[in-house]
Amino acid sequence: MKKPLEPEFNIDLIGYVLQPILRVSPDGQVNFNNFEILAREYVADSDVRDPNRMIDDLEKFGELSRLDYSMLQSAGRFFRHLGENQPNTSKNFNINVNLSCRTLADPDCAAKVSQSIKDKSIDAQQIGIEILEDSFDDDEDIILKNIRDLALAGHPIYIDDFGTGESNMERVNKVKALLDSLGKTLTVKVDRSVTEAMQFDNDFNALFELIDLDVDLVLEGATPEALAFLQIILSGQNDTSIAVQGFKFLRPMTGLEAAQYVLASQQDTPPPLPDASLTRTRNAYTV
Repeated sequence: MKKPLEPEFNIDLIGYVLQPILRVSPDGQVNFNNFEILAREYVADSDVRDPNRMIDDLEKFGELSRLDYSMLQSAGRFFRHLGENQPNTSKNFNINVNLSCRTLADPDCAAKVSQSIKDKSIDAQQIGIEILEDSFDDDEDIILKNIRDLALAGHPIYIDDFGTGESNMERVNKVKALLDSLGKTLTVKVDRSVTEAMQFDNDFNALFELIDLDVDLVLEGATPEALAFLQIILSGQNDTSIAVQGFKFLRPMTGLEAAQYVLASQQDTPPPLPDASLTRTRNAYTV
C-alpha cells in the first residue's frame, strides 16, 4: 500500500528528471534545444506517485513554493556538475522551471529565485521560467511585476499550458507587450491537449495566429508523425522554427543521461536512449 504524502513532506522523496525540448527547423531537422525539469515523488524506491496528485497535495499543504525553489536549486546543480565533469561541453541551453501561482504571487519572487540558484557561474539566461496560463487569475499586477523583474534579471520567459485557460490571446499579448518593451522574447508552450487535438484533426491553423504574433513556440505532446505537417507550416515562414516536447520524441532523462545527451548532441551523434521500460530508482532519477 502506498504511503500518503504527509503535511510536512520529505524533500528527500522528491527526485528530478529532465525532459528534452527539441527544435524543428524548416528543412525538417530536429535538434536538441533545452530541458524542462520535472519533479517526481517516490513512495517506494522505484514507485513514482501520480505527479498531478503530488501537486494537488503540495498546494493543499502550502508547500508548492518549497518545491519550486528545490527545482531551481537542482537545475543550478546540474549546470555546476556539467561544468566540473564536462568542462568542454557548451552550456548554451537552458533548463526551464515551472513556477507555481503561489510563488509568482510573492512580491519577492525574483529575489528568491536568484538566491535559490546561489552560483555566480550560472547565468540567469540558463534558467528559463515557465508561467502557467491560469497564474494570471489572481494577483495579476504582482505577477506581471515579477515577470518583468525575472526578465530583467535575464531569465527566458515562457507561458505554459497555452489553450487551457480563458482569454488566451489577451494574456499572451499582455506579456508579449511587456517583454517587447524590455527587448526580450516570449515563448508560448501550447498545451498537450491542444497539440493532440490539432494532430488528430490535422488542423494547425491555431499555430498561425501565434506565429503572426512573433513569439517562439513549443508544442507539448507532439509526435514524430506531426513533423511532416510542421515542415509544411515552417516552409512558408522566414527564419521560423518550432520546438516540440513529448515522450514520443524523447522521454525524461536522469541527470547523467541528460549530461551525456548534451555532449553527444554537440558532436552530432546523439546516443540511443536507455530502454524506457527499465525500472528507475529514486537515486537514478535525481538530478
